[in-house]
Amino acid sequence: MPGHEAARVEMAADGSVTCYVSFPSQGQGHATTTGQLVADQLGVPLEAVTVRQPDTDTAPGGTGTFASRGAIAQSGAADAAAATVRRKLLAIAGRLLEASPADLLLHDGRVSVRGMPDRGVSVAEIARLACAPPPGGLPPGMEPGLEATQSFDPPGPTFSGAVHVAGVEVDPETGRVTVREYTVVEDCGPVINPMIVEGQIHGAVAQGIGEALSERLVYDESGQLATGTLMDYALPVAGALPFFTIGHLETPSPLTPGGYKGMGEGGTIGAPAAIANAVADAVKPLGVRVTALPILPATLRGDRGR
Repeated sequence: MPGHEAARVEMAADGSVTCYVSFPSQGQGHATTTGQLVADQLGVPLEAVTVRQPDTDTAPGGTGTFASRGAIAQSGAADAAAATVRRKLLAIAGRLLEASPADLLLHDGRVSVRGMPDRGVSVAEIARLACAPPPGGLPPGMEPGLEATQSFDPPGPTFSGAVHVAGVEVDPETGRVTVREYTVVEDCGPVINPMIVEGQIHGAVAQGIGEALSERLVYDESGQLATGTLMDYALPVAGALPFFTIGHLETPSPLTPGGYKGMGEGGTIGAPAAIANAVADAVKPLGVRVTALPILPATLRGDRGR
């Protein structure tokens, strides 16, 4: 989805890094993935990076978090801002080591000359020099400090792909549906953090199963909501869900930096259709058709349950 985002990356004199972002987290793990991108660019440990959630006093302007655009916004803003700081780090290191920045390696908090690992300088030492440079200590035309702000507006939509396979069991007497097996193979491009991606898939599939089998709004004859609590609304609980088997494919998007694609809705959209098709297949020999969601036991029992 279009809408610009921004990030500001600052490296202090001790080599620690702070990243201010415009896109708030709603539980998606933005701080972790943004920190990973910035740490990888700057060759510092993840614990050296602090990600500041949006605050109107300090954050750069942006559009917001919605429509599975978090990873795309992060790569275009935070990763790009860190890349600018990286180039400055390498330029200063090249001056110190008397080497071309193209011949330098940046990793594990240190810059070294390619093929000469003993010839190097720490990132913290470069940061101190950048923040308080002596006369002639920086490359010509370079301003003191290690800071960059980058704005990014996604150039076009990206779509993740996924295959959902559900195995269900339907009790012919009660109409109760039990999800026995569930497999998802998804492709959101390069995976920044597998734990976060799989956590989002778990939550999304659970939401999709709830949509397929239990969640609904019910009003009485006077228009009063009868499912006003989570107990009445029948959210799925962990004990009613199977263990999800997840596989990953990584096909980079040609439209986004890093090739990342949004994947937040993938589980929610695929799950109801997979469950509905599985149930329809199970009850087809009984002459029962699945035509609406949620699929309730009373619907499957038909006249036999009255």
